[in-house]
Amino acid sequence: MSQPKSIDFKKLTPARPPSPLSQFLRAHARRLLLAVMTCAAASAGVYAVWRSVAHDVLRHDQFRLALDQITVTPPPAWIHTTDIRGEVFRDGGFEGDAWLHDPNLAEKIAKTFELHPWVANVKRVDIRGATVDVELVYRKPVCMVEVAAGLVLPVDAEGVVLPRDDFTPAEARSYPRLAGVTSAPVGSVGLPWGDLHVVGGAEIAAALADCWDELKLDHIAVIATGTPDILFELVPRTVSGRSKDRIIWGHAPGLHTAGEPAIEEKIARLKIFLGEAAAADNGATPPRELDLRQAGAKRTALRADTPGTETK
Repeated sequence: MSQPKSIDFKKLTPARPPSPLSQFLRAHARRLLLAVMTCAAASAGVYAVWRSVAHDVLRHDQFRLALDQITVTPPPAWIHTTDIRGEVFRDGGFEGDAWLHDPNLAEKIAKTFELHPWVANVKRVDIRGATVDVELVYRKPVCMVEVAAGLVLPVDAEGVVLPRDDFTPAEARSYPRLAGVTSAPVGSVGLPWGDLHVVGGAEIAAALADCWDELKLDHIAVIATGTPDILFELVPRTVSGRSKDRIIWGHAPGLHTAGEPAIEEKIARLKIFLGEAAAADNGATPPRELDLRQAGAKRTALRADTPGTETK
């Protein structure tokens, strides 16, 4: 019995004619290859030429960063003598040697502005064409720390030392004053003071900033220095014919102990206490003491013979 023959289906399928594109590529393959090689050689030549002249081209003045191309967030009213933008441009080494095409320019600008004592942080650096826009958050002074007779240094709410040349004597007197600090700043302006007494006093001054003048307070004083049990006192302004009342604030907001009233309660009681003192006839009542560490503590008169003690 004969074996069936195998069928070659390829022979049964009619061959398709080559496409026009295939015909074109076959006919012009050599020319296309030559064209590709020519373009590659030309590109390599252009790149070689660019490398030889790029340094001079990119160092043209039109690519150089200038001071007037930088805009910054307008400084607040308390910064009125310091030229922050100019100081950063000069001291940061940008003058004459900063280029708009530098891929690291935004980072360099941000890091340099953050070193300025008046700058808390840099939120954004936006480089568009020949314009550099820098969005800044500025430090805000909250009190003046007394370091010697007639000499005070400004600090912000975190105890960072600020430039004192921005304050006239009259402006310095308009801020709460912190007395009783025995240390000196551990670093230069723009750095933390390095003392918890300063940090605590600055926190209290920041909490009382909106009502300091209303309450007619003279200064904040350190009355206990044992770490962490640092205590503060609020000293009212002197009223003619009347001895000063004593107001014990207690711990700084960041070092509150268990059971000590919140800041809002302390301020509310303080307003009542000082309001009553202002309404009283000068000299008609003895000086009193208010201890804000105790919730709902009663106000007591101080003994005339032993200042600082309570009447039984």
